[in-house]
Amino acid sequence: MNLETAYEKMARIRAFEETLLSLFSENKLFGTTHTYLGQEAVAVAAMDQAREGDRVFSNHRCHGHFLAYSGAVTTLLAADTVPAEPSARIRERVIQARHTAQERFARHGWSCNAQASGSWLRDHTSRAALQVIDRALNRERLSLRGADRSMRLAWTLADLAGADSPTPEHVLTAIGLRTEDRP
Repeated sequence: MNLETAYEKMARIRAFEETLLSLFSENKLFGTTHTYLGQEAVAVAAMDQAREGDRVFSNHRCHGHFLAYSGAVTTLLAADTVPAEPSARIRERVIQARHTAQERFARHGWSCNAQASGSWLRDHTSRAALQVIDRALNRERLSLRGADRSMRLAWTLADLAGADSPTPEHVLTAIGLRTEDRP
């Protein structure tokens, strides 16, 4: 990376952090923040050295690394400004999802997705969703047991979303939650 590009990335991080502080002081964002002011060069240099497949972990002050990597200011800010779903609404969705699973499995003697057999899962999941599982298996990201567990989790995610069955996105999310990676 040339010096001009590095400076532009550092300036973008600085501008974001200053805007973030301003939004907090105007009570437009809530919670806490630990800014990345004065550390911009660290993120820019670190992300310049990152290679495809590398993983970057941060426990706080991750704004700089994210911006040095993607430059997507609106994506980062959106995470802080989208209102959270109220707990009462989440509770309602969980109760409904459990009820849906109980009705679905009543004739099998199961009460939840965790009890469903692997053969039932494969017989009742769309071809598109199963292709996601197959890709993960072929890339050795999942074992057969892990595939069934991911499918159970995908059915739970579908139930929480009010869907009739898991979509490929539900399966991708389930695999990601189980493996901390996407297939």
